[in-house]
Amino acid sequence: MPVHKLVFGGTQRIPTLDGGEVQIKIAAGTLAGSILLLREQGLYPLNKRGDRGSLYVNIGVEIPKDLSREEKELYQKLAELRHDKETAQEESFLEKMKNLFK
Repeated sequence: MPVHKLVFGGTQRIPTLDGGEVQIKIAAGTLAGSILLLREQGLYPLNKRGDRGSLYVNIGVEIPKDLSREEKELYQKLAELRHDKETAQEESFLEKMKNLFK
């Protein structure tokens, strides 16, 4: 799954067991490793009677390999923004710990 779809949400077409395709909805903030359940898209029962089973879709993340210069710059900027945010969270945690022992 492309990174931007996991972050912002959207739809994605995926292949089914019978050779067709189904469109799934990805919620914003979906984590890699999440599992979606698609009812009646799985295998038929062995005795050929009854409804199809469920298909479990394991969400993976697609890491781009050949980035353009602009894409690299954007990812670098994002990394810098995220680092600043993570650093602020770490500092606030340390401040809380210090205040705990005062």
